Amino acid sequence: MPGDEDITTFHRLQMRLFEAFTQPGDPTVVDQLYSEDFFSINADGSTSDKQGAIEMVDEGVFPTSEEVQVEETMVRRFGDSAVVTGRSRWVNSDPDPTVTVGHTQIWVQENGEWQLVGWQGTPIPE
Repeated sequence: MPGDEDITTFHRLQMRLFEAFTQPGDPTVVDQLYSEDFFSINADGSTSDKQGAIEMVDEGVFPTSEEVQVEETMVRRFGDSAVVTGRSRWVNSDPDPTVTVGHTQIWVQENGEWQLVGWQGTPIPE
């Protein structure tokens, strides 16, 4: 069972990450938090690596959300690895709808820092 420190650490990390994907976007944060081995399965079924994610944010393809609200977070720690699952609401104004996403994040410690190595997000019907 994770301690309060783990929950606080991963809540802070995921909020920092989510904020990087809200308007106007911050590719520097994505570069800092993503491992060189990062791999994502995106909501539309496409995949991306670290460089692809940085380019999406830098080019304004993604972010589209104005705010991300974390509704639920569960942390399971395995030594220098952690699996973070949860639910988040990606808040948008018209015409884009607000989307609730169930997500799984895989984090590993590299050189004493937590780095995201995996992400999978699935839209949850309202």
